[in-house]
Amino acid sequence: MSFGWKTNISLLALCLFTSLGLLAQVNKEPVNYLEVKVGIETFDDEENRFRALFRTAFQLDESVELAVLDMDLPELGFKIVEGINFSKYFAAEGALTLFGETDGTFLDQNGILYTYHGNQYGGDLVLLGKYPITPWLFVHARAGINYWRVESDLEWQEITDGVPVEAISRDIRSSFRPIYGLGLRANINSATFSLTYEVSEFDEMDYSVLHAGFGFTF
Repeated sequence: MSFGWKTNISLLALCLFTSLGLLAQVNKEPVNYLEVKVGIETFDDEENRFRALFRTAFQLDESVELAVLDMDLPELGFKIVEGINFSKYFAAEGALTLFGETDGTFLDQNGILYTYHGNQYGGDLVLLGKYPITPWLFVHARAGINYWRVESDLEWQEITDGVPVEAISRDIRSSFRPIYGLGLRANINSATFSLTYEVSEFDEMDYSVLHAGFGFTF
């Protein structure tokens, strides 16, 4: 199995990030944490954004008029997060992300039917500026880089000599985008709870996500 350079960079960054966490623990820096997060995803201008995503995947120009017959964007996303507390005021996080699945059916002005199914995943690296409200409760601002990858299965009909012929293809795209947001974290004994709001861009679509997380410190 071969990996693109972007995937290799992401894996290298994750390894370096994990090494930093181990080094921080060896040197008795403030505690680190590991969390699982569940998020509610919202996409801006869903129908037009999805239509643009669809045109890119099928390489259709603007002259093709598309009617949306069915559209199913992901509503829940999941993250596995490792955090490193460098001090009372600064931290960093690395995360692996599952965005969920995307499905859609479109019909153009010539009666050609298109179907789309995509799987989305990725990761991010962010820096946090924290402020302690109490010894165990913190608010923070966060900013960093988000990596996403989409693997899509595409099916459509081509008209050959007046006869519709089924066609199938696969489309893979990936990119890096900035990500930023605000959050609240509570550390109670060895447990950690968080609430995070983030904004970024995903495959032609602006999105926001509200995450609730639970984990432990170490």
